[in-house]
Amino acid sequence: MQPNHIRHKPQTALTRERELILACPQFRSGVNLSRIVRLAGCAGIRQMTVCGNTKIDAKIARDATGFVEIERHRTLANWLKKIRSESFHVVALEQVDRSQNLFDYRFQRNTVLLIGHERLGVSAEELSLADDEIEIPIYDQPFSSSCGVNLMTQNLYETPDDLTTGAKQTAGSSSCDRRLLIIGGLLLFAIVMIGVLIPPVQSPRGPAKRTVCSNWMRQLALAMLNYESVHGHFPPAYTVDENGRPLHSWRAQILPYVEQRAVYDSIDFSKPWDDPVNKKAYETDVEGFRCPESKAPNGFTTYLALVTPNSCLRPKESCVIADIQDGTSNTVTIIEVPVSSAVHWMSPFDADEGLFLRIGETGFQSPHSGGFNAVRGDGSVYFLRNNTPADVRRALISVAGNDNEVLEDKLK
Repeated sequence: MQPNHIRHKPQTALTRERELILACPQFRSGVNLSRIVRLAGCAGIRQMTVCGNTKIDAKIARDATGFVEIERHRTLANWLKKIRSESFHVVALEQVDRSQNLFDYRFQRNTVLLIGHERLGVSAEELSLADDEIEIPIYDQPFSSSCGVNLMTQNLYETPDDLTTGAKQTAGSSSCDRRLLIIGGLLLFAIVMIGVLIPPVQSPRGPAKRTVCSNWMRQLALAMLNYESVHGHFPPAYTVDENGRPLHSWRAQILPYVEQRAVYDSIDFSKPWDDPVNKKAYETDVEGFRCPESKAPNGFTTYLALVTPNSCLRPKESCVIADIQDGTSNTVTIIEVPVSSAVHWMSPFDADEGLFLRIGETGFQSPHSGGFNAVRGDGSVYFLRNNTPADVRRALISVAGNDNEVLEDKLK
């Protein structure tokens, strides 16, 4: 039986809204931006953030013009910082040396997909704010690349005149159109795949647990930065009483910044962390302080600060941004330790240099295969391999060790 062609088939309703926002820099071409808007609409993406005043052509974007909500900003960097503070995961569609294959990448809920400029790609500043980078593999090509890279490097533009005058195209421009069609199809495919691959809420397994762990640590990093923004300095590793005895950990001090204000308000900070008056807080298991693969008792955490006289978090005293002369991206603040070194989250005891240097030894490893998560001063989370050399680890501890050349040579 011959099938009947349906010119305008009714749209397929989504079982749940796409939990994805597209973010674009200021494009040179309104055609490119309009096409992305149209593709977003086809994939059921309702939100886009764009920069500049590049116009969207309704003839190209079609119905998506009224479907996709467009939010405009002067630059992406500040918006990306804000959206990350709201627990969004930023993924850059860009080809870099650590880009992951789209098909192997596990997307999270509440994701921002960052698309690069046609010619310049994703800027260095924007990349520094991305949690991960992905690329779409193009087979039978010398290199795997993302559709964003194609748009950047092939310099493919169409003008509104090309679309309206019906002018005869050259062979070269016809080839250009075919490539643009492929690129547009890849972008649509990526958006749809991301919508499909963002998992439903469920108990994570295997490698996904490492991602959840990384996200928890990223929330701690953001909380530290928010604390610094409010107080003008990072929290001390622990507070002390009039006799210099440790009272409360940095984890207790950042509770308001990880949406645990009620727990924070229940603590008497003038009394020690394990005083009976603080029993209610002590018995509270704060989810964000616990790796999903941790076998530690309830209330215990494997997220410890690096505490030395030369680290960002120091005994009894606070560090300011200006103290971090090696750069926040070259300084580790919080690490994930083996379960045998777990402490109660209220405890004012953390990790020293010796513990940091031991992680990865036989019998003293994190639950994650091959390494452990570490937070840097800029808020990013890095997976350190178990075989990371001792001199690199020492360089990561110091805030002003003038030892960045060690990192440049060995931390790749």
